Amino acid sequence: LPGMWDRTVTTCSGGKLFGVTGWRIGWAYGPKPIIDKMYSVCKCDTFGTAAILQVALTGMMRNERLHPADSFLARTSAMYADNERKLRAAFSGAGMPVLAVEGGMFLVVDCTKKKVLFQDTAEFRESTDQFDVKMSKFIIQHFKLQLLPLSAFYHPEARVKSNSYLRVCFAKSSDTIDTAVKIIKTFE
Repeated sequence: LPGMWDRTVTTCSGGKLFGVTGWRIGWAYGPKPIIDKMYSVCKCDTFGTAAILQVALTGMMRNERLHPADSFLARTSAMYADNERKLRAAFSGAGMPVLAVEGGMFLVVDCTKKKVLFQDTAEFRESTDQFDVKMSKFIIQHFKLQLLPLSAFYHPEARVKSNSYLRVCFAKSSDTIDTAVKIIKTFE
């Protein structure tokens, strides 16, 4: 967008990018005046990154550039795309439409049509939770599949707008997704 460069900072986490939890190493780029202010605020916070992690991350990034055939990011991206496709097909096949969401590692699933499947249980009827919270709890307890109620990400006054949606992450191993797909197919 015109004029955005002057007020946009892009950040990245090496730990998130390469799936190395706990590394706490990343970077930011953008216009020098903003980066200078960021540096003045966090220069005392960034001294704790071990030098060996900086060297390792540099090596990982170099490998991505020099050896695209052996690219971790390309393999992971392809796996996540396949995971998304499998989950989308499974939920759609089970009568739970998936909303169009671009970017990120989550699908948003409409669980309104499955209300009938679960609402006949006393546990479901007696719960005073919002509908998506009830659905999430029921699916976790009875199917061992974790789907988060989307309302958890909304301000309390706005939660009613999202009370029929569940969020599911596809940034998992293929085996985990295949297990989830088998469970979802039992919803049909």
